[in-house]
Amino acid sequence: MNPRLTERVKGRVDWEQVWEQIRKKVTFMVESIGDRSPHVAHEERYDDMRHDWWTSGFWPGILWSLYDQTGDDTFRQAAWPWDERIEQCMVRESNLHHDVGFQFLPTAVAKYKCTGDADGRRRGLQAANFLAGRYNPVGRFIRAWNQDKTGWAIVDSCMNLSLLLWAAEEIGDPRFRHIALGHADTVLRHFIRGDGSVRHIVSFDPETGSLSKRSAGKGTGPILPGAAGNPGR
Repeated sequence: MNPRLTERVKGRVDWEQVWEQIRKKVTFMVESIGDRSPHVAHEERYDDMRHDWWTSGFWPGILWSLYDQTGDDTFRQAAWPWDERIEQCMVRESNLHHDVGFQFLPTAVAKYKCTGDADGRRRGLQAANFLAGRYNPVGRFIRAWNQDKTGWAIVDSCMNLSLLLWAAEEIGDPRFRHIALGHADTVLRHFIRGDGSVRHIVSFDPETGSLSKRSAGKGTGPILPGAAGNPGR
């Protein structure tokens, strides 16, 4: 938004009314969705996506945010079981990958921060260990996806690095921070073009760490003055 326009409307925003509208909508969704894992809506009804899907932490993350803001126990109760549900993907065959930050920061870590729950802390640290285990120390990148994409890294992984930084601070172990910074340095070196646009995918030789291929994928376009990028997925 134009900064001058932001200044003009800032004083007219009734934030209490905004929060009340959000609260009403999320309360309605709690009653409508039940224990489904919403991803997209079809014919005005949310689907029920598998729990190893990258968006599975988003809905419970909204619930924890509302509980944190309102103290309404309805949201705490609805959010509570989600980190346990997603954790089951750790103990059975699944397609969990670099997006465990998206899945466990808004669930397990949020639960721990809001309530002090020890299992939330444990699950958050377990996810951080899982993510750290995807780090290729030769190429200094976090492997993005599974199957045959052993050397693939994507810029989206930067949004999962907060899980590693949280773990480093939580248990005083800098190895998590070293991995996060190593991956971030690799993104800066190989993903950002001279005009400020961003490549979505860069692949490396997983044995040597040497650059193999740069792909546009769903990367952003040029970052123009005063405008945000247009990250895709």
